[in-house]
Amino acid sequence: HNPPRFVTLSINYRTPAEIADVVLLNWALPERIVEARTWVAEGAAEAGRPSPRVASYIRVAIGPGATARLRKEQERYLGRAPQYRRALGHQNEALVGVASEDGSAIAERLEPYRAVLDEAIVRGLPADDSVAAWLEIAEAAVR
Repeated sequence: HNPPRFVTLSINYRTPAEIADVVLLNWALPERIVEARTWVAEGAAEAGRPSPRVASYIRVAIGPGATARLRKEQERYLGRAPQYRRALGHQNEALVGVASEDGSAIAERLEPYRAVLDEAIVRGLPADDSVAAWLEIAEAAVR
């Protein structure tokens, strides 16, 4: 049994699909994930192999200032590397992820992501670094 081969990328989805078992997306809206899945499937087909699984990080913020915290994290990534600017630019720099002041709508807001992914990876952006804040995100994501 060979261990899975993972590839992380932002823009070029076809080449990794030729070799990867899982393509890990980052900062992608559900509509962009659908596009990426098409490119992944095309790359895998060209290589004569099954399409790899598609996973993505989804930022989730709960509590006071949740939307601002999500926006700040996205802006931080925009300044980190050109591939993030390109990836977010392809999405008109829309806010990518899920934010809720009270957490009650998190599972529902995650559904469009889950519907187009094989694996949704919740990346929490808690209001503070307490265990309670982290648990609030985890519990809201599985409701």
